[in-house]
Amino acid sequence: RAHGAMRTTAPRTSLSQRELVVALTLLQIAAPEVHVEVLASPDKLQAAFKQQIFLHAAQLGVAPEAVAISDADENVVDLVGMLFEVIFRESHLATEQVHVLGRLMAPMAKVALQDRKLFLQATHSARRLLNVLVEACDGNPGENDAQRLLLDKVKDTVQRLVADFDESQSVFRAARTDFNDFYARYRGEAEKAERDEAVRELVDLG
Repeated sequence: RAHGAMRTTAPRTSLSQRELVVALTLLQIAAPEVHVEVLASPDKLQAAFKQQIFLHAAQLGVAPEAVAISDADENVVDLVGMLFEVIFRESHLATEQVHVLGRLMAPMAKVALQDRKLFLQATHSARRLLNVLVEACDGNPGENDAQRLLLDKVKDTVQRLVADFDESQSVFRAARTDFNDFYARYRGEAEKAERDEAVRELVDLG
């Protein structure tokens, strides 16, 4: 019993922010099944996300059960977890779309560690990109070619961020410009198709 008590009270090693960012990068590029595991219970994302950060910190030589995060950094990680919990709760997303968007948790946590304004400013480039990617997936069943192309574009954008985002937020800005251009074309074509359909219905009625 005494040994057990000693083990539980052993001091935990607080990751420096640098080590935390490295652990997040390792999680960011981890195999898809790791992310599926994190996202298995969308209402328990915070705990699962943190657990995976600790497991990936093990690659830095820190035992997962001995890892701690400083209070300030833990607040950031928790807020990112909460942000994604809210997104998944309030959006109509297929499981595959949850898995795609969930890949952005680690990159978004890295952005937030650099720049706390992510949570305060709706105009923050990374936040705006996340919002528009969610909007493109929300209630999109992928039933026609245009919808499927849009979902493929979301997937490509996420993969680009996962592959390319290290520290420079210019990756988010470039991805957002590119995606916004595509999305604007998609919406223009969707509105035109709706107008054409309305005209056809009127002609049929006539």
